[in-house]
Amino acid sequence: MERFRLTSVSGYCDSCLGRIFSGVSTGLTNRQRGQILRKGLEILLREDLSFRGTCTICGGLMDDIDRYSEMILEKLEGYQFSTFKIGSTFWEELLKHEKNIHTTLGVESETLKKEFNREVGKVVSLSRNATFEPSSPEMDVLVDTRYDSVSIRPKSVYVYGVYRKRVRGIPQTRWIHDPGNGETVESIIGEPLRNMLDGRKYYLHGAGREDVDVRMLGNGREFVIEISEPKRRDVDLKLLRTEVNRSGKVWIAKLRSCDRDTVVRVKNSRHDKRYRVVVASESNIDRKRFQEAMDSIIAKDIYQRTPLRVSHRRADLIRVRHIRDPKILSLKGKRARIELTAEAGTYIKELISGDSGRTKPSLTSEYGDNLRVSSLDVIWIYR
Repeated sequence: MERFRLTSVSGYCDSCLGRIFSGVSTGLTNRQRGQILRKGLEILLREDLSFRGTCTICGGLMDDIDRYSEMILEKLEGYQFSTFKIGSTFWEELLKHEKNIHTTLGVESETLKKEFNREVGKVVSLSRNATFEPSSPEMDVLVDTRYDSVSIRPKSVYVYGVYRKRVRGIPQTRWIHDPGNGETVESIIGEPLRNMLDGRKYYLHGAGREDVDVRMLGNGREFVIEISEPKRRDVDLKLLRTEVNRSGKVWIAKLRSCDRDTVVRVKNSRHDKRYRVVVASESNIDRKRFQEAMDSIIAKDIYQRTPLRVSHRRADLIRVRHIRDPKILSLKGKRARIELTAEAGTYIKELISGDSGRTKPSLTSEYGDNLRVSSLDVIWIYR
């Protein structure tokens, strides 16, 4: 204790002195505990042990709590949140020095980082009427004491729903997640929600996707729309649905707030789908042969190699798929209108055309003449 008293006490601020002995008593802040310890040692040793200069543990950071709190509150201005977390970064030498002191004295004590985060968090909590939440906060605050800076990261807002794409010619998502790249399902839903929440960017996470020339009808496709860095968090779901459905191109329903876990569930879901297809031929279609071809493909494993049209962006694999319940709705001249149900992940256009032999068997190979998809709609998802 003599060595500790002479070389250390006057060099420690009240907070750091009290933190060394944080396990001794409860009901006090470390600053209060340090003040009591310093006064007690002065009475016991009859020596002035007043803190002088800059604290050799925290480097003055614990006396800078109010300034850092003000920096944080300034960054948070204009943001809506009810839960938050404070994180901090320090020079490694500071943390090692503190650990060495605790080890030398043989004490298990609270760390500088933990106390700093807690004391700053108290100010934020009182000023913004928000609750500290370490696991999944709506606002993540990071204080970098090394460079005297504060950064914030608002948690994204997620909205679940189902959409129908009622027109052709609209892709599901943008290539680059910035405005001005053409109308998409993503932008039709994301733009009004981003404006509503004053967010930075938006991302559509879909349960699969349909081609740009394919309509998504029936009971709709599941999706989650994510708004990053929102300043507001209260979502008017009724207003969002009204604004999107007013477009006449995309229709949404079953909206509800959700979280990141829902994104994972939606993106990993696999469901069989019912399709309506207009099949075109180079010559008049023979009904008997066409029906026999349809009956044939439902009885076989369909081997589909990654189609040529997407081979530049997807792994070159061979997948086994199955077809069921084919039905001819109408047949006249060079066109047939059919419905069929396909296993999740089936390439319908290639199922019809054969894709130069990459899909075996195909309706083309079973029929004996070249067939292609003239138009395609998803009319039901079995989930």
